[in-house]
Amino acid sequence: MDFLNIWGLLFTLFIPGIIILYLLKQQHEDLPISSTYLWEKALEDAQANVPWQRLRKNILLFLQVAAVLFITLAISRPFFNKAGMNEDYIVILDCSASMQAQDVKPSRFSKAKEEIEKLIDGMLPGQRMTIIEAGQLPSIIANQSSDKGMLKASLRASQVSNGTANMEEAVSLANALIEEVASGSIYVYTDQYFENSNRKITTFVYNEGGENRGIANISYTIGADGPVVLSSIVNYGGDSALTLECKVDGVTIAVKEVEVKSGDTANVYWNNIPMDGKIVEISIVEEDNLMGDNQGWVVLENSSSAKVLLVSRRNTFLEKAIKLRPDVKLDKTTFEQAEGIDGYQLYIYDGYLPEKLPEDGNILIFNPKKSEGDGEMGFLNIGEEFVPDNIRVRGDSSYKYLMEYVHPEQFHIARAVRLEALSKLQTVLDDGQNPILLAGELGNQRIAVFAFDIHNSDLPLKVDFPILIQNLMEWMLPRTVDQDVKKFAGEELAIYPLPHAKEVYVTTPSGRNISVAPPFPVSPFDDTEEVGVYKVKQILDNGETVESSFTVHIPVHKESNLRQSSDILDIDDRGINQKAASVGRRELWNILIWMALALILVEWWVYQRGY
Repeated sequence: MDFLNIWGLLFTLFIPGIIILYLLKQQHEDLPISSTYLWEKALEDAQANVPWQRLRKNILLFLQVAAVLFITLAISRPFFNKAGMNEDYIVILDCSASMQAQDVKPSRFSKAKEEIEKLIDGMLPGQRMTIIEAGQLPSIIANQSSDKGMLKASLRASQVSNGTANMEEAVSLANALIEEVASGSIYVYTDQYFENSNRKITTFVYNEGGENRGIANISYTIGADGPVVLSSIVNYGGDSALTLECKVDGVTIAVKEVEVKSGDTANVYWNNIPMDGKIVEISIVEEDNLMGDNQGWVVLENSSSAKVLLVSRRNTFLEKAIKLRPDVKLDKTTFEQAEGIDGYQLYIYDGYLPEKLPEDGNILIFNPKKSEGDGEMGFLNIGEEFVPDNIRVRGDSSYKYLMEYVHPEQFHIARAVRLEALSKLQTVLDDGQNPILLAGELGNQRIAVFAFDIHNSDLPLKVDFPILIQNLMEWMLPRTVDQDVKKFAGEELAIYPLPHAKEVYVTTPSGRNISVAPPFPVSPFDDTEEVGVYKVKQILDNGETVESSFTVHIPVHKESNLRQSSDILDIDDRGINQKAASVGRRELWNILIWMALALILVEWWVYQRGY
């Protein structure tokens, strides 16, 4: 047996105090008598009033001393070692959005942290603990530490997320870590039970089957009278009458009542959305056990057209393929008038190259002409003509997705020019030796070069041709951000700056400003833990500012059903709902407290009986 609080034994100092009180106590009792003839009793009374007399046997004294001993032992927290007492702890803390639920007070996440703190308090000298946060990607916040203060600080700094938890990767990481220690066990603190055959893993589940309703989806279409917004409300609780509120740019425009049965989804349409509205927010007014999914947002996209300049003698096939994209405003000009033109988002040069390429837009080139001199043009060397054969997609190219749904092996090209990339352009198509299509990014400018004139091929006659042009247009004219309503907390988002943007910032829903560029090209944006509306601000070379927005939501389909594991909470043989304080030891303080209370009750009964 050992003690967790050895200083509690100092409580035994109360025992000498009790004994002293009994030594000082007068040991006589006043009784009325009918005669004073027994004067010899006076001598006995005088003796009884003398302090510091010999301690006599007294059952009350023994009961009180025994009660103090039991209380002292309880304060000292004695325990017996269980098997594996010297094991290291590897703790996995579920940080998914559902852990915010308040069906367990104060919340599932807070309760789990409280239990882990108890486990830290119970660690013995020499024991170590590793704490893993299980979020979108697992991360170690404390590694094999025996410093209880540091462990608690790391635990308290841990925050619950608005996304999912990859428990499989977290457990895999824990299994890898446990191989590095002589002896250890894994403790998982979560709200969802998961199957696991590893006996070293003990699961603690915090789930009381809370009531919850959430906004599963929000989208819009443009009707004859303006935008029409669709919101889908899912009910993971009992039958409910819900109040929904619709705001446009922060101003309430409508409130609706809707009946949603348990387990059902209700689709609610919102009309009369202002034409100049930008952000639509739908919210559930009633409170439930998980408030984070009670709001949804959608960004009404700007309908402005992308400006495209085509420089060509005449290319009807290319014109028609470009115009298949509805948001494109296509302007055309001749070779003689093309020099020095700017102000376009995409420049398409067909059989022509200007002396200086524009820097304010992306560039698509067909059949580049060899210039005077050595044939170099900064990023490209143009050589002699050749006849391509056996055209194929380069599997090692980062831009092979441009060939999606395209079959270049069926193309026939009469002649092309040899191209040599002098910069970061990559070969997308070749014939085994010579590039047929080059693509890449120079700074924040996207460039693609075809080595042939489409009139010298059967490409315009293929159904692949418009698909290829639209693939290129999607890459050349991307939206600043992907307006995908399925973006969830913790997921990456691609940001496509304008070619003449010099700085790009993202403002989170809480108001934090994050610089994402320079450098260019922009890396995927992954700081998406907050839910709500994010704003992207681009500062252009001319000082102009361009703003756009995107939204991030809680993954309702994975996190909002708080009742998913409530039917397995009584599985004791898996370690579910155990108390963390009892892990690794058998404490006796609760038994000792009950014994002390019993002795106090017996002492009171003896006193009342007059013994």
